[in-house]
Amino acid sequence: MTLVPADDLSVTSVGVMEFPSAFDPTIFFGSVTNHSSIDSSFQIAPCSQTIASTTLLGFSPQNLFGGTGNTVPRALPLRERYIDSFYLNFYAAHPFIPPKEVLLILAEQISLEPLLAAIRWIGSLYIDQDSSHSFLTDASHQIDGAPLRNGFLVQAMLLVIIGLDGNRQEKRARQLMADARDISIQIKLNTDPFAVTNGQGIPILEESWRRTWWELYVVDALMSGVHQTNTFVLYDLPTDVGLPCEESQYLTGQIPASIHPRDTETLGLFDTRPLSSYAYRIQCACILGALQTMPSDVDHVARLLANWMLRLPPSKYDAYCNGDLDEMMFQAIMMWQAISILLHQPHSQLDPSLTYYIKPSVSNTPALSSDAFNSHTKHTIRAARELSKLISYRVPLLKHTHFFTYMVTLSSTIHLSRWSLAFVAQDDEDLRQNMGQNIGALVKYAEIWPMAQHLGLQVKRMAKEVYRVKKL
Repeated sequence: MTLVPADDLSVTSVGVMEFPSAFDPTIFFGSVTNHSSIDSSFQIAPCSQTIASTTLLGFSPQNLFGGTGNTVPRALPLRERYIDSFYLNFYAAHPFIPPKEVLLILAEQISLEPLLAAIRWIGSLYIDQDSSHSFLTDASHQIDGAPLRNGFLVQAMLLVIIGLDGNRQEKRARQLMADARDISIQIKLNTDPFAVTNGQGIPILEESWRRTWWELYVVDALMSGVHQTNTFVLYDLPTDVGLPCEESQYLTGQIPASIHPRDTETLGLFDTRPLSSYAYRIQCACILGALQTMPSDVDHVARLLANWMLRLPPSKYDAYCNGDLDEMMFQAIMMWQAISILLHQPHSQLDPSLTYYIKPSVSNTPALSSDAFNSHTKHTIRAARELSKLISYRVPLLKHTHFFTYMVTLSSTIHLSRWSLAFVAQDDEDLRQNMGQNIGALVKYAEIWPMAQHLGLQVKRMAKEVYRVKKL
């Protein structure tokens, strides 16, 4: 689902403060949701849980902080403010490195400079963008000059990969991903014994290694999908790494025995055992790999999507429940809906000209009314609506992964394709609401991620074209 055409990569970057005036969503859709009014103090997931000292063997929060509490002192050195920012703003979306207390304790025992430099760069994006370039330079130098190729280096590389992609540096991100994959295979991160061998007897660290492998897998899938490079290399790589546990278990150190999927090809997709939210997210990445491998086998991928949903426990149906967000389920549902669009849209009756990154596989007769929509069209429209609904959760948007911006843009192209149909009213309220949410989300994301700014401008161009045609 390439949302960044090759001839568009040279678009001059516009400053964040200039973005709203250059991309005013009210031009076409009236007022939009004001996401900045959402309570910014809302916590997706606590990143400063109490870590039982018995789970850390020789390590203890007291050793690091010189007290009986487990809270990092507020008067942090300037550089450590960026670590705080990372855990507050970014960590819940990609929770694979150790929780903060454990990381800081480990940093007292071993050299983690490449990882710490990567963390500081990501943290700086949220609180000090003027300094972020120097932090990226430092992280790059630390990674390039790392004396050891180990799991901590892979963690540093993976953080930088995610950040580079959000900053529209796709080429650098892709090269670093290739390097990270190579190192991971060399050190056998994709094998189950790695976690115990390199876990220092610390269950949280062992879980972190399992998560590092699977996060590399998920990000490899996402980057391959959103840029339509079909380079999901890790999809075909054999692995026997146990699936991650629930976030609450990870953050509190209550790590259960890891589950190993009986079917490694679909990563337990047909397994009846309940899995963690992280594991369901991994399965969606696996389904995306199946779609890329067999794009013409619509029935097979549709069955995978259906089985994933059928085996989902009722407690996982909604990523937002009782005021709490399950970010891993949020991303799993996000991916599921996006895959549904990529699967069905080529066979739908929607105008493919707006979704030029998805090639229609058949020539369908345009529908003359919504009653004439075929099943593929209905699936596509429904999935686009569901993606837009995810924006409405009462959670600060910037706490979500930046990959959500690609899904919002994909959803927008479907809304606009439907709006372009002759029988759809120019002032269709449902479309106005969906597009208002989508545009508002992209504007908000652009405060941190340049990629969102670029995607927003693409949506604006598409909307202007549809609006022009509708007026004829």
